[in-house]
Amino acid sequence: MLNEVILVGRLVDDPLTIKKPPESITLETIRGYKNGDGRYDSDFLEVKLWRGVSQTLMNQAHQGSLVTIKGRLEQHAANMEIIAEKVSLLDPYIR
Repeated sequence: MLNEVILVGRLVDDPLTIKKPPESITLETIRGYKNGDGRYDSDFLEVKLWRGVSQTLMNQAHQGSLVTIKGRLEQHAANMEIIAEKVSLLDPYIR
């Protein structure tokens, strides 16, 4: 069995506006098809960060950074959570 999630999207918030490493981020992803108006819809997904993943974001990412997230889904009661195990920057920006 396999439980794997891969997302590509942009960070909604700047990780450095938070004084400590963030426990979660919001990622904007764009759907792969157009709606009835001929536009692409976006989804805003909360992603929990596993262990040292947040340090990568604190050091290299900013609001609007394009990232790939590889992780897993976890279900807690009626809620499904996305857990990021690895984050890769697609447009690196070193501060």
